[in-house]
Amino acid sequence: MTRTYASASVIASYSGQGVHRTGTGVDTASGDWLMHEVRDRGAAPSLEPFHFERLAVETARLEVDGSTVEGVPLYDCTGTGPGGVTGRLSSKPEEGAILVGRSEPTLRSAETRRLLDARHDARLKGLVLVTDDRQVPPGLALINAWDYAEPFGPPCLQVSSSVFPFLQEACRSGTAARLVVTTERVASQAINVGGSLRGSDRRLAPLVVMTPRSGWWGCASERGAGIAIWLDIVGALAAAGPLRPVRFTANSGHELGYMGIDRYMEANPGLGRDAHAWIHLGADVASVDAEVTIQYSDPEIGDRIEALAAAHGAGIAHRVPGDIRPVGEARSVFDCGGRYGSVLGPGPWFHHENDLWPHAIDQDKATAWSKVFVDLALWLANR
Repeated sequence: MTRTYASASVIASYSGQGVHRTGTGVDTASGDWLMHEVRDRGAAPSLEPFHFERLAVETARLEVDGSTVEGVPLYDCTGTGPGGVTGRLSSKPEEGAILVGRSEPTLRSAETRRLLDARHDARLKGLVLVTDDRQVPPGLALINAWDYAEPFGPPCLQVSSSVFPFLQEACRSGTAARLVVTTERVASQAINVGGSLRGSDRRLAPLVVMTPRSGWWGCASERGAGIAIWLDIVGALAAAGPLRPVRFTANSGHELGYMGIDRYMEANPGLGRDAHAWIHLGADVASVDAEVTIQYSDPEIGDRIEALAAAHGAGIAHRVPGDIRPVGEARSVFDCGGRYGSVLGPGPWFHHENDLWPHAIDQDKATAWSKVFVDLALWLANR
């Protein structure tokens, strides 16, 4: 049977399901879909629920000079009462001000870090983060909630790049504004989707293959390609019959400080360190114009990824060796002292509301990286 790689139909299906935020109806339905895809490829599937408090956003807006700007709060900020807070808009942190600045979802820019550091400034009434479309397409791109369990700082609203000229002028004139952010924490359930293959020698330590499956929006390039490659690995290993046991995990909770992989590690103590190796399929593997990064714990895995990438025409822009803490869920393996090979972007559609199929996907890139990581998984599972 001819093997397919990074099926466009898988990416399109995932993207078309809706907004993939953790614990929502879309997240639950997507988990059921993915479980059936795992079964269809020959692995034993599982649904692994965990409980958490989902943030339900009631109001998220800025009222300025008779106009209303709608947005999305930082999911780890504090809220306001129904009446909101008032203050003059300013591009600088000042007493009683609502600070306005341009932000990127990757946190790589000094300006974004400056704005987020201002969350510790008690003088501020609030913060407005305007997506910086010098780095991403016009629209709204959100920042992950790294402190979801312990919200802090002033109320913070994330808004589209389209309103930046308006807010920039309001800052110049010191216009007064009202910021309203009201939310509720609701007891909810999220799901990690699992799969397993027994292996012919069950005495051997397992290979673990992981990818996140939740995110802020439709996530075609951020999550869809990684899920398609993850399923390719399920199918290839099931067909080959691996020597080692293999475990698969697709985690919810990614945008909430990597909650899902943390819960998976808690449920499987010692696995981070004791697994033969982990494969991490991170964000934007096949995003249009993505600069792809590989991360690896040791030269053996790094050299193998390099060789496979050269063989399959997959371009590598950056390398993060094992003496540097990786980003993405691979960091959880690093923190346990485990072995890993990882691939991720980001690309221009990272965390963006219009990260949708088909325009955000480079299908040739998806195919090339699927071939790389299918071959890497076959090599690791049979050593």
